Amino acid sequence: MHRQNQTTPTIRDNPQPMILTRLVVVISLLGLVGCGIFAGSHKDGSAPAAHRTAESPAIELSPAQDYAGEILAYFLQVVVGHIGSEESRRTWRSTGNEAVLDFQVISKIMSKPGFSKRDLMALDFNLLGLVELLSHYNPQFNQFKGRFIFDSVYPSSELIAVRLLIQRKLHHGEKVSFTALQEGEAFLRPNANVPSPADLKAMNLSAVEFQLVKDVFTSDPLFFQYYKHPFIVDALARIGFYQQDRLTAQISRYASYRQYAPRHPQSSARDSVTVAILPSFVQEFEFGGKYERPYVYGFKPSSNYLQAIETLKADILARTAYFLRVELKSNGQAAPANELSWGRLWDQTYAPLVHFQLFDQRPLTIYPGNADRLVKEISPKADLIILLLGEGVDRAIDVNEKTVDFSTTGRLYFNLDDIRYYRRNNKIDEIAKDIVGRLLTIRISADAPAANG
Repeated sequence: MHRQNQTTPTIRDNPQPMILTRLVVVISLLGLVGCGIFAGSHKDGSAPAAHRTAESPAIELSPAQDYAGEILAYFLQVVVGHIGSEESRRTWRSTGNEAVLDFQVISKIMSKPGFSKRDLMALDFNLLGLVELLSHYNPQFNQFKGRFIFDSVYPSSELIAVRLLIQRKLHHGEKVSFTALQEGEAFLRPNANVPSPADLKAMNLSAVEFQLVKDVFTSDPLFFQYYKHPFIVDALARIGFYQQDRLTAQISRYASYRQYAPRHPQSSARDSVTVAILPSFVQEFEFGGKYERPYVYGFKPSSNYLQAIETLKADILARTAYFLRVELKSNGQAAPANELSWGRLWDQTYAPLVHFQLFDQRPLTIYPGNADRLVKEISPKADLIILLLGEGVDRAIDVNEKTVDFSTTGRLYFNLDDIRYYRRNNKIDEIAKDIVGRLLTIRISADAPAANG
């Protein structure tokens, strides 16, 4: 997997001014001393002064690293067998339950040739696209750590260690107290005092498990931010790794896309059809640069992505026009036989009723397990939702007919490469036929007052 040059990323519908990031909000919550459950840290999320050391600098996530946290929340659910295809779930759930929780041993197995990685992780080819995506937005999540022009097919040793800890706790039915872990964060700093048995009991971690967490945080200090990333807290609380309490519930509220919703949603479905196109788990965004409006969130879509969107829109409109003409003829309604006349009728009467809501300000992480909630947040007025998945990522996401029913959800998942390389399928026809039904309903409703009058 070759690394790409990285620059940066954005919704087209009236983007809001940049607001505080989710992480800043959550760290502030963690420092609210006024409430009992929020005691134990400062507003910047650092340890109290009495526990602070020279090795505990304030670390902030870049927009790309923050998005990598959203991907990681999904990745961790896959590698412990909570989501994904049923076959992959069984394999992951039975792998690594007896592995030694020693970070040095884990790192040696993952980084050195001649060691079997099957004891630590399932050799799941469906995961390759997800590992590549993680590595794109945060090279530290890759085994090669961005040192080369290409990436390893394996995730970092830190991610495997975290995976093994979560797997072990789930296997034994033990839940970690996020609140106690956050209150004892100072113990995770290099050269910090060893936590007492009472502290470990409060966290529900053994001494070995706590040392593994500390070694991971020491190896990659960004984990001081990732363990309290809203999407990760929400995911780990839902699958049963974190104990659910008031603090995890409060943080999980920020695992949200409400801040990216258009301030002026398009008109309702009664007088138009709105099709939202959302990028989910895609690499097609630059990051790391300074971008002009509307790209205010630290990302910018690539020219290839924008071209794919235009291709998709053109295909949808062309197939909608075709099926509409067929439907009008079958119903005995007037549909000009002359191509020029039909084109004029389509352009003037029907095409203006089809609106596309293009979110291209930043990539998202929407999948069947969270789509009901997140789609409503970011596209509350959309009639149909198209979710574009990046290369290879669809293999790690179970989006077959059992989990996604277009007729009831109005959502379809597209592989971005299918559009880019003109690998057409019946999904566009499904969308077009749905739009035709809505257009005819709109026209009937519009004509009814005149007929009644």
